[in-house]
Amino acid sequence: MENDLKIVDGELHIGKDIYEVNYSDASGREYKLDLKQKNELLELMTKALKQMDKIPDDLDGLKMNDEKIVIRDREIKTLDEQDHQRFLKITTIFDRALNSEFELSKKPLPPKLPPKPTKMNLKPIVSKSPVPGFILIKVPGNGDCLFNSVGKSIPNFNELGGQQGLRNKVAEELTNNKENYKHYFEYAEFVNPKTKQNWSFDDHINDIKKMPEAEGSSPCYKLNEKGEGVTESRRGWGGEIEFQAIPKILKRPIVLYWPNRVEKPTGMLEQLYKGDLEITLAEAKKDPNTIFIYYNGTDHYNALQPEKK
Repeated sequence: MENDLKIVDGELHIGKDIYEVNYSDASGREYKLDLKQKNELLELMTKALKQMDKIPDDLDGLKMNDEKIVIRDREIKTLDEQDHQRFLKITTIFDRALNSEFELSKKPLPPKLPPKPTKMNLKPIVSKSPVPGFILIKVPGNGDCLFNSVGKSIPNFNELGGQQGLRNKVAEELTNNKENYKHYFEYAEFVNPKTKQNWSFDDHINDIKKMPEAEGSSPCYKLNEKGEGVTESRRGWGGEIEFQAIPKILKRPIVLYWPNRVEKPTGMLEQLYKGDLEITLAEAKKDPNTIFIYYNGTDHYNALQPEKK
């Protein structure tokens, strides 16, 4: 058992079991530990465990304070003076060293993943549609949902380059025709933390072409210095501007549906985006080239496909 004790990224691995460390003071208040603090506490604990005649098979619920190691109300190890002082040194940073303790809890085993789909069983995820007369085709909520939802209605979407290819074409359209789109840009008041300048339409085009990587929390348009502005939005997501541009690029109309929660909780609102096409909403609903999209009203798009009659 002693040879099986390993500290890996702030966790204690014993055979196939993995334990997390939690830290609380005498009043029971828990503290968040960084990786260095977790490793230091676990190093102290494993040293004490290795000095035991027999390490318990199950360490779930094991607690350690500045004096001893206890598991299920049974003392299994008394710390020597050296370890006692080291424990105090580690925990004094929380200003409540005396009577403080840390506890191990066993992590549940990860669920078994379903088998990867093969070409024989690879099918879109179909769910009950909130829009009558349509089938809802779900796409992942990974920041590309608008572009992938559009792709469900385009037979040659992969030839276009998939969602990234569509992003590139949208960025090109916005760059070449800025005056037609920039009045839709609603984040001009927001401050870019890197440049300390307000977000520009060019910033938005760059974000659409290459969605920023998350740094801590997702990179968002921030509220202005007065704390004013609309709800934060993830940079690089598609929205109103992209709905205006995509029909011009693909020469296909888009009909967008979203829930009308204000006037009628079970009702549905609809909007036609037609680019340069001469077409009405009623005509677009019957046109086989129309792209149908459903918006959940907060932060996600899915594809819609008309039910076969």
